[in-house]
Amino acid sequence: MQLELEIFKGKKREYNKLVLKALYEKGYLTAWGIAKEVALNNPERKKGNWYHEAQKVSSVLVRKNGRLGELAKKEYIQKTDDGYRLTYYKGIAAALTVYKDVREPKIDVCVAILQDVDERLRPELEEVFEVYNELYSKEELYKELLRATKELQGQGLNFDVISNKEFTNHLQMKIEDIVMREAAKREDIEKVNPKLREKTIKLFIKTKNVFIEEMKRLTEELNRIEETLNSLTKAPEKT
Repeated sequence: MQLELEIFKGKKREYNKLVLKALYEKGYLTAWGIAKEVALNNPERKKGNWYHEAQKVSSVLVRKNGRLGELAKKEYIQKTDDGYRLTYYKGIAAALTVYKDVREPKIDVCVAILQDVDERLRPELEEVFEVYNELYSKEELYKELLRATKELQGQGLNFDVISNKEFTNHLQMKIEDIVMREAAKREDIEKVNPKLREKTIKLFIKTKNVFIEEMKRLTEELNRIEETLNSLTKAPEKT
């Protein structure tokens, strides 16, 4: 029995599926662009005038507590200067579960992540992606992404209530788990591509150092705030 994400249950199911599919296949779309795609890909709506049907869909998407607002709030989609797009990886992963056969999204996720990632991590992440591209096809990468997503579903992870950042952390750990399990089955865990292992370790160390830097900066900022609050609440001296 195939598990369904919460956003694909109930009355909102079809709209949510069609919205994510539209963005997966088109990349960036305005609210009207999404409404048009939903109207054109809904069997019932295709029977009528697509423009009028798109207007009806648009009202459902953009009204208060509409589909776009809720999906954005739950971080499946993100509004940008170029229009709406799926989030990486939560939106991409959710959209993948809609399809019977794995297909590549319109936006190359690797490229998109490099644009969004902390610039301090970009060089190391680029190196990891280069090795991945040498070793695996894009289809294989998305198959692994879907497999990891389904395993997280099976473990009961509620995608709706966690942030995209938290989801990405869960997903990365799950993908690493899958890779190591597969290697262990073949009894060649030490034969995992040495170049990939080297680049991955390098990225991990850099990520750890950036995290430590950020924690240090945050601690200093909190200490300054604490000092300010203490000075404000300090009782005035008697004269």
